[in-house]
Amino acid sequence: ALYGLTASLFPSSGEALPFSAALLFTVSPAAVFFSAVYTESLFALCSFSGLLLLEHRWSWLASCAFALAVATRSNGVTLVVYLLVPLITRRTSLGAIAQACAQCLLIVTPHLAFETYGYSKFCGATATNPGWCSASLLPSTYAHVQRKFWDVGFLRYWHIRQIPNFLLAAPILALSFYGVRTLGLAPHKLSPPAASSLAPYILHWGFLALVGLFMAHVQVTTRLLLAACPAVYWYIVLLLASPETPAKTRTLLILWITVWALAGIALHANFFPWT
Repeated sequence: ALYGLTASLFPSSGEALPFSAALLFTVSPAAVFFSAVYTESLFALCSFSGLLLLEHRWSWLASCAFALAVATRSNGVTLVVYLLVPLITRRTSLGAIAQACAQCLLIVTPHLAFETYGYSKFCGATATNPGWCSASLLPSTYAHVQRKFWDVGFLRYWHIRQIPNFLLAAPILALSFYGVRTLGLAPHKLSPPAASSLAPYILHWGFLALVGLFMAHVQVTTRLLLAACPAVYWYIVLLLASPETPAKTRTLLILWITVWALAGIALHANFFPWT
């Protein structure tokens, strides 16, 4: 799916860029999660397949693939950006807007179903309702579990004791913010067709990077981005292939990919915390 998506967006690159992006996916710093029995690989399949379908203008099939991604991992709800951004950047009819809204509703349906089930199970009309049922106007089972059992929330992970985890995520965060800035401000680095349609990919990448830095357990940012954002792979390949990239930068990139991939296999397989 990543190969086909890359080939569709970068037709002038031949097979070099699609092959390199697909190869990088197999040996990425989060490769251990894509080969283990984890949801990341299924999520990436659904997300990248949906994006490929969307590039071929099969938007309803793409929405179904995105809905499967949401059923796999909750951050899939951010995939609606690929339907919403074109509404802002292009002239669209009321019919197109209505269709996009319906498709967005389809995409988030698995998450809404999960929330509805949780609310009906734990927040019935009894005197023993947990406090989170009435803590907000729209109580969320998912948000409650994330906050209570995982301590997830804005800046809740920003403690001195978490510095090693911030260092673990530092390479992907630095790459992301530099990549979003570079591709966002200098689309001429890409072929014209890709430059004109890359906006939602860049926005999605940047938003998830911010979520990883400020909201989530920061060490998961590596697999979060590499399972959801094809633009990460394109930017890495662009850096490695560009003659403008300093040799030291290429060396550091290759070193990061290699060390994280190998260390991830050794540490995660032995139940140590990793990405």
